[in-house]
Amino acid sequence: MHILIIYLFFLNSCDPCKGNQVCLKVMTILNQVEHQYEGVSQSHNEKRAILKIGHAAGPALLFKLNNTKDMILKRAIIDWLGELRYEPSFSEIEQIATSDRNPNLRSFAVSSLYEIDPNRAEAIMAQLQKSEKEASVKIILAKVLGGYHSDSTADALKALLNDPSPWVRREAAWFLYVNQGTASIKTLQTALEKETDLAVKNRIWEIIKDQKQ
Repeated sequence: MHILIIYLFFLNSCDPCKGNQVCLKVMTILNQVEHQYEGVSQSHNEKRAILKIGHAAGPALLFKLNNTKDMILKRAIIDWLGELRYEPSFSEIEQIATSDRNPNLRSFAVSSLYEIDPNRAEAIMAQLQKSEKEASVKIILAKVLGGYHSDSTADALKALLNDPSPWVRREAAWFLYVNQGTASIKTLQTALEKETDLAVKNRIWEIIKDQKQ
C-alpha cells in the first residue's frame, strides 16, 4: 500500500501540466505531431496554434524537447522555440547545436539560437565554424553569420571560404558580403583567384561585378 502511494505521488509530481490548462493544450498539439511522417509536420496548423499561444507555450515545449526521441517532433519544437524567442530554452538548444549527432537537428538549433538571442549566440556561432563538420549545417551557419557585422563573424565566414564543400564556399561568399558589404570585396577577389569550382567562381564574380557597376 505504501509503495502504491509513493508511486502515485511520483507520477503526480512528474506531471508537467498539473493544473495548467495551457500546458495541457500544448501537449495535445505536440501529440498530434509526434510520429508523423517526414515533412508532414511542417505544413499543417500545429505551428500556428503554438505561436498563437505564445510565450506561455515555452515550458511545455521545453519539457517535451527533453523527453522525446521523435526526431520530427524535436525539430519542430526547436523551430517553434526559436520563433517564440523563448530564452529559457537557450542552453538546451545550444547543447543540440554543438553536440547532437543529428545534423538536421543541429541545423535547426543554429537558426533558433540566433532567433532567441543573437547577441548571446554570436560567440557560439563563430566557434561552431571551427568544430562543425557537416556541410548542410555549415550552410545554415554561414547564413546566420551573415546576419552579424563583427570582426569575429567575418573571420568565421572567411574561414568557410576555404571549406572542402563548394556549396559551403558558395554560401560563405555571399554571406561574407552581407556581413561586411564592400569591405569584403578584396577578400572575395583573392578567393576568386584560387577557386576551382565553376559555380562558386560564378557566384563570387557576380558579387564583385555588381559592386563595379
